[in-house]
Amino acid sequence: MEIGPTIGTQLDGTQVTNFLTQAGRVVIIGTQPLLEGMLSSNGLMTATLYGDIGANYALIATTNLTPPITWSTQQQVRLTNSFQRLTPLIATNGSVFLRAIK
Repeated sequence: MEIGPTIGTQLDGTQVTNFLTQAGRVVIIGTQPLLEGMLSSNGLMTATLYGDIGANYALIATTNLTPPITWSTQQQVRLTNSFQRLTPLIATNGSVFLRAIK
């Protein structure tokens, strides 16, 4: 999908300026960070963090969502752009659950 010039407008008519476009997707950055997980070409887990420029985020992870859930900090990130690729992430042979906290 090719995306041409894009303009976002809120219900009150205010123009939205904090978004990115890329072939095949549209990312709208709201008040909460967006964390997109993927596998790299060599099979390593990576993520892209979208958020507020200049904000500090903690990337936390757990391998089990059964209470009590224990989250551990994987990375501290200060965004110098509206997004940042995060690699390498926690190594596991099973599932891993990630959160980004401002």
